[in-house]
Amino acid sequence: MKLIIGAETGWRWLERATYRGAIGLFYDATWSGVLAYVIVGLICLLAVIGLITVIRFIFRPRKSKMSPTDKWMKTGRL
Repeated sequence: MKLIIGAETGWRWLERATYRGAIGLFYDATWSGVLAYVIVGLICLLAVIGLITVIRFIFRPRKSKMSPTDKWMKTGRL
């Protein structure tokens, strides 16, 4: 399994063409293909979780600020 990022120079395209498949990771055997799909699936899952977290953070309801009197009545401290 090989991770290829960026442009290739010279005969590097031939090395890339010898692989059986690619989904961001290039693989040349069945087990490498399964691992490549698992890794890419995990990256996609984590990206979706991160996107949901950011959206929830941006659109979370704002808490109203208590006045010092309300805070003292609730906690007993200023």
